[in-house]
Amino acid sequence: MHWVKSFIARLALLALGVVAFVLATENSDPVVLRLLEFESEAWPISWWIVLSFFVGVLVGQVLSSASRWLSRK
Repeated sequence: MHWVKSFIARLALLALGVVAFVLATENSDPVVLRLLEFESEAWPISWWIVLSFFVGVLVGQVLSSASRWLSRK
């Protein structure tokens, strides 16, 4: 049963890699983000998507750690 889980995990990572590659190659148009007075540099859309994913993971980890820390007290 362990080899099935390992196979599925590797297959999921491979699929994620393929999706990331397609995303990076298909979304290469530069985009400028504007929020009120702030204007960012022009980066490809794929970079913004990857950046937002990593920021989301980081915020999720911080909130999860804070929640676990508060629940122990």
